[in-house]
This record gives sequence, C-alpha cells and structure tokens, in this order.
Amino acid sequence: MELIGQGEVFHIHTFRCRHAGEEKDEEYIKKAIDLGASAIAFTDHAPFPGDVFRNRMLMAELHEYVKTLNTLKKKFRTMIKVWVGLEIEYIPSFEHMENGINYYKQLKSMEGLDFLMLGQHMYEIEAGVYSFSLDKGTVKKMEPSGLGKAIIAGIATGYFDVVAHPDRCFRRRKVWDEELADISKAIIEQAIKYDVILEQNENSKKNKHHYWKEFWELAETVSDMSDNKSLRIIRGLDAHNTGEISMLTPKYSLEDTEEFNEWLKQYEKEEEQDREFVARLNSVEDGYDGFNAAVLTYVKKNRNRFDRVYNYMKKNPQALSSDIVEFISNQDDFYDDAVYPKK
Repeated sequence: MELIGQGEVFHIHTFRCRHAGEEKDEEYIKKAIDLGASAIAFTDHAPFPGDVFRNRMLMAELHEYVKTLNTLKKKFRTMIKVWVGLEIEYIPSFEHMENGINYYKQLKSMEGLDFLMLGQHMYEIEAGVYSFSLDKGTVKKMEPSGLGKAIIAGIATGYFDVVAHPDRCFRRRKVWDEELADISKAIIEQAIKYDVILEQNENSKKNKHHYWKEFWELAETVSDMSDNKSLRIIRGLDAHNTGEISMLTPKYSLEDTEEFNEWLKQYEKEEEQDREFVARLNSVEDGYDGFNAAVLTYVKKNRNRFDRVYNYMKKNPQALSSDIVEFISNQDDFYDDAVYPKK
C-alpha cells in the first residue's frame, strides 16, 4: 500500500457548498502556504443539472468556481500548486440523460477542471429515486451494500481519480461484520484494478462509525497480496473552514517570509503595469480595435515582450499606432510567431 500526497493539503470545500465557512478561497491557499504545503486540492461538492440535490454549489456557480480557482492558481503559482477538483456522487441517470448528454464526460472535459473525486453520500435506486427517500430502518440495512455497489460501479467508469472516504458508507452500522468486510474487499480490489486512489479521511475520524480501521487494515492486506499494482491512498482533510487545515507542521509564516513578500510585490507591480498598459493602448490617438488586438496578441506571449512595448509607450506617450507597430516589427522575436520563418 502506497501513501501519496504527503505534504499536500487535500480535500477542501468552499462556501459554495452551503455547509462550510464563509472564508474566501484565497484564505485556504494562504493557510496552506503558511503550513508549508506543496499543493492544495479543492474538491467542493459538484452540482447536478436541475439542482436536484441540496448541500452543494448550484449549477450557476460551477463556472465561477473553476474560473476563480484557476485565477488563484496563476496568482500563487510560484508558492504552491493549486488543484481544481469536484467531489461528486456516481448517479447512473446523469450518465445517460434524456438530451443525450453524459454529465460526467461533460465535467471531465471542462477547461480548468483537474479531476473528479467520487464521494458517494447516497445512491440511486431507480431513475429519480434515491436512497435518502427510504425509511430509517431500510436505509440502515441497505445503505452499506447500496453505497458500496455504487462506488464499485463508479470506479469502473473511469471518470474518477480518487474515491473519498470509502469506509464512510458503513456509517449507520455499529459492528464490523463479514458483510462489511466483503464490500470493503470488493471496493479495494476495484481501486487497485483501475488504479484509483482511496482517501483516508481525517474528518471521518471525528465522527463515530464514519472511520473504520478494519477497512484500512484490510486494504493493506489486499494490497500486499495483489500481483499487479499496489493500492494508492491519500490522506484528506475534508476541510470546511480554514481552521480545519491543521495537519502540517508550519515551515514559515506567510506574512513574515521575505520570499513571499518579494513575490507579492512583483505580482502587484505586474498587475498595476497591466492596467496601465491597457489604458495607454486605449489612449493612442489613432488606435483602433484591430491594432489593439494585434499588440495584445504580441505582448501576451511572454513578459519580456510586454516590458519592451510597455517601456516604449511610456517613453513615447504621443506615439501613433504606426509608430508602435514599427517598433514591434523591428524586434528580433517579431517573426517567431509567423507561419513561415524570417528569411
């Protein structure tokens, strides 16, 4: 059994799920940096079309979630790796929707989304009927098997890279027995077969019957006996506020580190220059949309180009569009983007 993701902060929720703290996404990242983490993985609860389930973000918030985290990924790229993920149940009906859409494939192909994590909090009995609609007695009896089968089927789809808290599907049972052992063995073997990571959830340890040491002891045994691959596991925080990010040993303070302060100054400087550059471009006396687009296309390739054009326009505030185009066309790298090389 192989433990991966050490030094990372994994399984983070945000205010969008409606049962987490109100902290901004950036505060989680800063806390992770403060703790010395090498990476942070956001895995907020994914919405479903029609917003048919509670305690998760709305469909209308999905693109904003991905866009915001990717902006922060870029902002903090020199300090920490930011992974953008979603925690979601496997519900077969959403794999074969009436309009022909496979919602899981749609999510997998979404730009800016890094991975999906299977978090099976409920299961589908039949189309539109879910386990939370069952009476308490039936749920207690059927839930381990129902959730277990859903996890096993979900792993086989290839949509998911990680399974969150697999042992939590036994939360309504008080005693470990042969049935739970058989379900666990099937989940573990499926994870090994499809090379899917199982999450050992730290939050589960705080709640009675959510974490089962017997599951993880069996996982080690099954992994050791496997002829093919070793089971990979990751420890996840399942954090719903910044106060729950507390597993790592602090290496330095975010506010005090000279490295961070220098990086922040540089970021703020570039951000200010970007705004000034656009303002100068828009104020060119004979400027036009095509000119603006061409200049921006050239400078966005790398910061050195930006700096050269920015400094030229700053020193020559009265420059016309033809002057700026001539300056750019005389640069050594002007033809680097051409379909045919300069002769």
